[in-house]
Amino acid sequence: EKVFITPHKLVCSNSDKKNGYLIFFDKGYAGGIKNGYTIFQLNVATGEMKSFTGILPAAFMPSHFQAIDGILLWGGAISTGLAYLQVVVLHTDMNTLTTKALELPVVGSEKEMILLCNIKKDTVENSFKVLKTHWVPSKNCVVEIAEYNLNGFDKEEDVLKIENQCMPINAYETAIDTSSKIFTGNFSYNGDLDWGVKFGPPKISSIDGIYFCKKKGNETEFSRVYSFWELKSFWDYVSPINFDSKELKELEKRNKNDKTSKLKADHYILAHDVIQMNNTYVLIAEVYVIMSGVQTISTLDPYVYRDHYDSHGKMYVCTINCGFDLKGNLLWDNTYKISKHVYNGNNQRVKSEFQNGELVTYCIGDSVISKKVLKSNVFQETGHSVRLDNGLVKYPVASPVMYNEEMIFWYDNYILIWGQEMFERNEKVFKKRIDRSIFYITKIKYSD
Repeated sequence: EKVFITPHKLVCSNSDKKNGYLIFFDKGYAGGIKNGYTIFQLNVATGEMKSFTGILPAAFMPSHFQAIDGILLWGGAISTGLAYLQVVVLHTDMNTLTTKALELPVVGSEKEMILLCNIKKDTVENSFKVLKTHWVPSKNCVVEIAEYNLNGFDKEEDVLKIENQCMPINAYETAIDTSSKIFTGNFSYNGDLDWGVKFGPPKISSIDGIYFCKKKGNETEFSRVYSFWELKSFWDYVSPINFDSKELKELEKRNKNDKTSKLKADHYILAHDVIQMNNTYVLIAEVYVIMSGVQTISTLDPYVYRDHYDSHGKMYVCTINCGFDLKGNLLWDNTYKISKHVYNGNNQRVKSEFQNGELVTYCIGDSVISKKVLKSNVFQETGHSVRLDNGLVKYPVASPVMYNEEMIFWYDNYILIWGQEMFERNEKVFKKRIDRSIFYITKIKYSD
């Protein structure tokens, strides 16, 4: 057990073979000025803790974080006006306690944009992959893949284009073998950007579906795009943005296929590593929508309400699970619902692994872990779930709210979960509002 007190805000976490890492921003960090950060390194075997503090670039907000043997790569965006345009990736060496910024391309025009999509770690090659989408006015958008060694120097660069000149919006990479990689993400047919938004990046006019590409070396073996209307289960939990309920009912009366071919969404996917099962590639992805503004979230306690101020949060809605043949053709798809909460960062709400020859997923939400098994190309409930209970003393007439949870498989059927838990007492019941936020880590044994 390790207890430490910090006045900071937890923004991201990761781990390698020996250590866990937590990055905190100074309390009150607003993103608009330079401010400090603290990184904690915890040796999971000995409990030894090391910390490192530094100064952030102005207006920097991280979104991705990976660690290998004490080397941390964490990146995000800085604001160059009203839109998040410039990507920043920081390289921190916890052995020498130093941080430097990697040299990345700089946007060349007012309407040009580079977005950081993902940072992957390769523990075999001891390297990091940085994936970015690069939008240039009146030109195609491409995915740029840069590989860095542990010292933060370039090893290799590559570019991915998808078929029909579609615009990739985000990108996720999975290594199938030493030379073959699968890339997937969202795409847009027209790629128009709305630069009139007041906060965050410019809004994409429409998100039209997912792409699924395979590269062997520098050659593209196949490149496929699938509109959302081609995914039969996608609309089970997603509402279209271009039709209201009355219009949908009228369309359904006339022609269901006509309806689905016209539906548009503003939902993104957070893709997991693609899994190869015999002659099928299985993609598991979490579907989310970007939220902005102030939301009032009611808790189970009728006296307690929580205002969630978040100009760039993500509300996860459901999963989309797809099977493809070895040439990238869609074979089947299905979905299941996950709890609707707004989260920052890119933590997966769902984890998958093989158990006794079966592909299983664990989903965390509303402080409950549920398990599903892939049978006959459908993820089916096992009928068993585990509720988190940290055993903490709760305030009277107060409701705990867990958020920013992260889950990893540890060994056998043990799972580690950590995050933050907030307790609130409403000022209508008590004379003043009292909030308490706790960082927790919990070990769970999941048994059917």
